[in-house]
Amino acid sequence: MRRVLASSLSSPRKGGIVDGLPAFVTKTQSQKERGSSASLHSDMTTTFTKTLLLSVCVLSGSATVGACGGGNSPIATGGGAAGQSSQPGGSGAPGGSGAPGGSGAPGGSGAPGGSGAPGGSGAPGGSGAAGANTGGASGGVDLSPAGLNPTDCAMPGGTPIGTATGTPGTWQNVTPKELTLEGSMFNNDNFGVQDMLVDPVRPSDAYTFVCHQGVWKTTDYGATWKKINTGTNGAEIDGGKPWGSGINSNRCRDPNTPPTLYTLNGNGKQGFWKSVDGGVNWARVELPPQSSTQYPQDAYSIAVNPYAGGHLLMGFHEAVGLVESTDGGATWAVRKPADDGVSVYFTFVDTGDPATTAKTWISVGQSGATFRTSDGGATWKQVEKLTHAHGCSQLFQAGGGVMYVPGADGTQGSGVYRSTDYGVTWMKAFDGNANNVIGTAKNLYASYGWANAGTVEPSLHTAPRDPGTAWVTQMAPAGMTNGAKGSAVTSDGTHQIVLSGNWNAGIWRYIEP
Repeated sequence: MRRVLASSLSSPRKGGIVDGLPAFVTKTQSQKERGSSASLHSDMTTTFTKTLLLSVCVLSGSATVGACGGGNSPIATGGGAAGQSSQPGGSGAPGGSGAPGGSGAPGGSGAPGGSGAPGGSGAPGGSGAAGANTGGASGGVDLSPAGLNPTDCAMPGGTPIGTATGTPGTWQNVTPKELTLEGSMFNNDNFGVQDMLVDPVRPSDAYTFVCHQGVWKTTDYGATWKKINTGTNGAEIDGGKPWGSGINSNRCRDPNTPPTLYTLNGNGKQGFWKSVDGGVNWARVELPPQSSTQYPQDAYSIAVNPYAGGHLLMGFHEAVGLVESTDGGATWAVRKPADDGVSVYFTFVDTGDPATTAKTWISVGQSGATFRTSDGGATWKQVEKLTHAHGCSQLFQAGGGVMYVPGADGTQGSGVYRSTDYGVTWMKAFDGNANNVIGTAKNLYASYGWANAGTVEPSLHTAPRDPGTAWVTQMAPAGMTNGAKGSAVTSDGTHQIVLSGNWNAGIWRYIEP
């Protein structure tokens, strides 16, 4: 690992050199992959059931992680995951602030005129454009209907297609045989499977990113996987380690239109990478030279705003740094990080309100501590001493201000900590090793893993979601030789399904009974 000395950032600058991606997206590919989804989409109604509202929570976001925009579902973030945390009856429930008829009409992020599209908030003179808001705090997030994810679709999050095959109640290794998991491969640089992202409008579809082996997609709830980065710059994506990844959080996207994906490329051609056609073709954006104290192109983590899929935060690998984009990554502004911690994961705290969510962030570093800001990074307050193990950190937002963050070095030792006030204060929920927390409608799941090519005891634990404090050990299956780097939850309408990228242990799936 590279170590750096802390130093202050220079004046904020922006960068935005985009290359290599066609300006158009063909419909042929998406129609072939999506089959009869168009007819299903046309039959959508405004019936909101609890299962469907919880069907596509991406636990990612870093991610970033991880993409349940619109406020209807619980979501884990960090490690590339992106998304939302309001549970049924919350801000995204019928009649809530994210309900049909609320703010966020079509034309939101990723749509023509939206925040990440020509003429949107990232256009010349827009909120993400060069010359707009280059100060030390977040400022330029478009909270008008054009800048937010739309919320007036008939069925936010889509409708399940088919059913998941497999045995409920057991962990299954679903790694495709084409993947190489030996750590000695690629010049001893193979850390295996990384983040896991569920498509926010197609519950059957998910994406995972693999060191030196590109982007893989499932269309059957994780049972089978196929490599998809076969187009422009596909070889570049194969050339590195995808430290962090994210997916646009728009849960009202046309299901026949592929999602926008984001990723990074450690030890390869670094910078910010974006695909607007579901991972087939990729374009690179050069980051500002003052993004971090060193290695300014070696971004590490991606967080996606649950209300605006083009609003992103990124931390940096083994360096101090934070950058923000409000236009889907076309341009970036340097922001003030919380402290001198390196390899930081940032998360948007879903407050239930787009305006405050855009400026309320949590940061967890590999060194340093856990911090919170409610003013877009202008000021930070330490809220815990937690740090994350080498390579990953995924926290879970259960809605109503309830959050779970895993880590070590906390005020009460290692384990999972719980907050009931949107991350302002924390209490330990269970004691032990943990680096990843996710949740379904019924249960919470935690595991421990970190970036290495060897074996790590995954330390699986689970607890009923309510009250979220009665944790018990779950037996790890044979072959699960590392915990999760990134996990996601989806649903086929009957079962909640956990998908997990477990480093050199491969891809795992758990169908909840």
